[in-house]
Amino acid sequence: MIRVLIGQKGRLLRGAIATVLSRTPEMRVVAELSHGDRVASAVQREAVDIAVLDSRIPCSILLTDLCEKLIPQCAVLLLSDPESTDRLCFSLARLAPRVGFIATESSPDVLIDSVLRAARGEVVIDTKLALSVMIANQNPLTEREREVLRLAAEGLRSTEIAQRLFLSPGTVRNHLSRILTKTDSRTRIAAIRAAHERGWI
Repeated sequence: MIRVLIGQKGRLLRGAIATVLSRTPEMRVVAELSHGDRVASAVQREAVDIAVLDSRIPCSILLTDLCEKLIPQCAVLLLSDPESTDRLCFSLARLAPRVGFIATESSPDVLIDSVLRAARGEVVIDTKLALSVMIANQNPLTEREREVLRLAAEGLRSTEIAQRLFLSPGTVRNHLSRILTKTDSRTRIAAIRAAHERGWI
């Protein structure tokens, strides 16, 4: 019997997933949670075999850190949005096959099959998500933008980057602005992290 934990913020979706999986003879849903902070303790308490988590579940720590906490004890299957999961896939790819991905729009049959496969230790990644990752891996940063971001990652301020690259401070600020847009980030630190995770710098 595969013991399943479901982590999903919305009660309706959480209940629907539980209903689908509970109808499968090989599975038993032992926990349904709305917040990521309760997942690790529930996994241990309920001897969970696989945690099925929405990739956007509220949590006080990063989802990557949560997965790393869980995988010594159970497998993890993430329900992800193909349009926003590329960064997550890159950062968690190293944890395969203990962490798998399927799209939130997957059919109930695909969900059941994915849970069974992930629980058996097989690699599970949805085709649409894989394509999203491949497209996202195409580096949109120019060589100059990569140079600017590498120096920013070393802790240099805009004026110092400008001196190092023989640019004006205004030009550096323009490069940083474009970098934030291309990495979909609000801060320089977030842009550095996103670029590292995607292999862009």
